[in-house]
Amino acid sequence: MMGYMGRLRNSLVVGVVLVIMGQFAVATARTAAYGPAASISAIKHDVPFLLASSLGPRRRPALDLVYTDGSNAAVAWHSGKAAGLVLLRIMRGRWWWVAAASTVDSSFGYWTPLKSPGSEVSVCGANLVHSPTAGNLLSAGLIARPFVTGLEPYLRVLRSGAPDDHLLPSCDYPSLYQDVTDGYNATFDSPDVLDQVSLHGGAPADSEMPPVYFEFTLSTHSSRPVAVKTGASIHVWFPFVLNQHERYSLMLTGADEDLASLTGYFKDNTLTFPIPAITLTSNVPLHGRIVRQGS
Repeated sequence: MMGYMGRLRNSLVVGVVLVIMGQFAVATARTAAYGPAASISAIKHDVPFLLASSLGPRRRPALDLVYTDGSNAAVAWHSGKAAGLVLLRIMRGRWWWVAAASTVDSSFGYWTPLKSPGSEVSVCGANLVHSPTAGNLLSAGLIARPFVTGLEPYLRVLRSGAPDDHLLPSCDYPSLYQDVTDGYNATFDSPDVLDQVSLHGGAPADSEMPPVYFEFTLSTHSSRPVAVKTGASIHVWFPFVLNQHERYSLMLTGADEDLASLTGYFKDNTLTFPIPAITLTSNVPLHGRIVRQGS
């Protein structure tokens, strides 16, 4: 055990040297990992998929640290000059994204506060001089006290530099209607009626998934009927890794009748569904359920 921990410390020293030199673009010799082997393997598989929607397909992150007790996990990553910290938790038999913080895309940039999933790699609100401490995570209710002592020494690796003042960014606010509930990020994209339509969704009430992966309501507060034209779409980013080899459908219902069964397309752990022309009224919201085809 001591030999393993010694090797782990040595790999972290490499990481500290790289951070001090400002060379986040250079990967550490290996991922520093602590915890059950099966959990570490699953986390290494899942995190790049969960980051893909924010980093893009050509920026695969390198994982610098995976620290887990089998139920909770903290993952430090970098991609180019950006870096981040991801917190995961086992729920319903999967690793779910709980929260994250990240740097500005430049050496020793400011860090964002902890954010809910779906907006984890964004410079908006990046005004902290270092990454979250284990104490910050405990205060936010994101980790349990026994997790703090073991995790904190590894998080110090992320706090080895000081930000450059000129890197403090401004916020770019989204132009689409977004709802972040239960870790999902659902976006309704229909510019013509954006200010008249609301989307609210979250994890299905059932304790088991499948058959339902996500459910939501689409409604309007307008006193007049709102016509949603062809070309509108709904995008749902998932806080756990979907099976990209499966096919998924969106079942739309309204006023106790089925309106449509729509096939979505999958990219970067996000499902997108084109919405047909529909009319919304204030007293009849539409209900949507995302299911796996054939279930």
